[in-house]
Amino acid sequence: MYLDVRNSGKSTATTEELSVAITHGIAPTPQYSGGTKVAFAPIVPGSIARRTVGFEIGWGNETIEKITSGALKFYIFGLIKYRDDFSFDFMRRKETGFCFMYVVSKSSSHSIFQTCPERAYTFSH
Repeated sequence: MYLDVRNSGKSTATTEELSVAITHGIAPTPQYSGGTKVAFAPIVPGSIARRTVGFEIGWGNETIEKITSGALKFYIFGLIKYRDDFSFDFMRRKETGFCFMYVVSKSSSHSIFQTCPERAYTFSH
């Protein structure tokens, strides 16, 4: 799976930690500790960094067919901690939580990931 991180800010962002996980259901409160850790080099303003992320899932063909048919939900969620020139307190880092749900279309070329509605997973501070 490809993971793109975009820096839409005005200064270089240095990633301190990025944890990402996939699941078929999400808990009321995010649990990031079991996620895959991903390393990124500093990302300059206006650019996108891409990393290939592999997950040890053990899903067979039946599970994959259920996901692609829409019978089984598929989520990807995570947390990124970073610093940039606008982290006013030098010791304070910024955090962004993200969550996307796979939404199946009748045409597989139109299936997409859309933002999860659960507010505990999508935030920035």
